[in-house]
Amino acid sequence: GGAIGLLGAGVSFLWANFHWRLMACFQALGLLDDENAYAVPRVLLGALGVVSIGMLVPQTMFWGEWEVGILATLSPASALPHVWPTTGLIG
Repeated sequence: GGAIGLLGAGVSFLWANFHWRLMACFQALGLLDDENAYAVPRVLLGALGVVSIGMLVPQTMFWGEWEVGILATLSPASALPHVWPTTGLIG
């Protein structure tokens, strides 16, 4: 149990570091303010990141219940019905 707790703490530490670095990046780009006037550009930048990851690793773009069987059996990405291109950008 202790090892799983330490692993969880490590992942939490990495996630918090990533979050604060991302916020620093948004601050440097001028996308953070008190009035939240730059919410749409922030969302578009985040969406670009999510879509880029999905294009490289199509299994991350699953829609839930229809893809659970494919992911659980480690079937190839070409079996995913809602992802195109199913092979990803790197084949």
